[in-house]
Amino acid sequence: MKTIVIEYTLSPEADVADVERHITDFVAGIASLGRGIQYTSHRRRGTDRAYLHVGYLPDDEASAAIQAAPFFRPFGDYMKTVCTVPPKSTWLDRVSSTEDLHPAR
Repeated sequence: MKTIVIEYTLSPEADVADVERHITDFVAGIASLGRGIQYTSHRRRGTDRAYLHVGYLPDDEASAAIQAAPFFRPFGDYMKTVCTVPPKSTWLDRVSSTEDLHPAR
């Protein structure tokens, strides 16, 4: 399992409702791929412009499928037009998890 975190901040001129519609469509696109991908988008509490996405990808093929999907590039291009701090992605290495302590039964 691979984990990615993507963070960015919207510009003051960005229409938050429009951005969130784009995010919802992007997440729906990922869901339509199947492949065991888990993906969530969050707005930082106490802000209306700082976002964080977390993706759990089972393998390199799932990551490649997202990047090759027809919705991926248009979403990235759109995000460049609405952010003051552009999306920054960070791959994470898991240290420990409740799943490690209490595996699914």
